[in-house]
Amino acid sequence: MELIGAAALFLAPEPTTVTKLAGGILAVHGADTASAGLAQVVSCQTRTTLTSQALTAAARALGADPTTASHVALAIEIAVPIELPRDGWVNWSRVCGGAQLGRYS
Repeated sequence: MELIGAAALFLAPEPTTVTKLAGGILAVHGADTASAGLAQVVSCQTRTTLTSQALTAAARALGADPTTASHVALAIEIAVPIELPRDGWVNWSRVCGGAQLGRYS
């Protein structure tokens, strides 16, 4: 679903690059999630995404304990696929809905 959302954001017509940036982040996150899922299916062992590993390491570097660091990583992993498409679609609808005779209101 993330990759489909990313493709939709890439195809959205807009004068700025907000949806393109959101689509890129969503595509990378979707590919990371798919890769970890495939590795887990093949190996029959629990795998975490590279995104989750990086977020956990960053939280640990900022002084969080291991449990809190993994909770922070999980919260961000959940928020990325929810928040980015919403921001992109809101921006896209604002641009498309505000277009009148070549002008943006």
